[in-house]
Amino acid sequence: LPLWQLDLSGLPLAAVQDVISPAHAHVPAEIGLKRAEDYFNSGVLLMNLGEMRATDFYGRMKALDRKRYAAGFPDQIALNAVAAGQWLRLHPKWNCMTPFITGTERFSDLQEHNVEQRQAGVSPCVVHFEGYWQRAKPWQYRCDHPYQWLYLHYRNLTPWPLREPEGRNLKNMIAKRIPRGLLDFVARWR
Repeated sequence: LPLWQLDLSGLPLAAVQDVISPAHAHVPAEIGLKRAEDYFNSGVLLMNLGEMRATDFYGRMKALDRKRYAAGFPDQIALNAVAAGQWLRLHPKWNCMTPFITGTERFSDLQEHNVEQRQAGVSPCVVHFEGYWQRAKPWQYRCDHPYQWLYLHYRNLTPWPLREPEGRNLKNMIAKRIPRGLLDFVARWR
């Protein structure tokens, strides 16, 4: 209800500012944003469809050079390019990304955590299982996300409970026991 009650007059969407990894730090400037803070994560969006239709948002996205946006996060980059920093910032609790959660491998992606980011990590409204796919995705055998239990709890209440996590094989059983730091070090040298 708090999201639905937000006033998006004149803005195409509301989102949470993204935590940009060092490997993607160049993206905001490449798409014409003046500040990295104007780049949002597309994991949770509240869209003002009337405004988007009135400003031909979809048409402008379609007109983008697909090759330029093919790598990385094509939907997120295109949405940011067209929104061009004109969006409403949501509290990070509405898209609680891994770097907001103490003890996760991406917690150090942020130099400093502001009060809202710390609040989001402790009391999220929407948990976004983003990050390294085998470690951050709660249906994967190697997942070590602190909120995996929450996903599994609610998934088991559905008609599609998780009987066995994906990727449970000898390679992943061994890899799960290797410290994350060592795996990250080896991955960088590939």
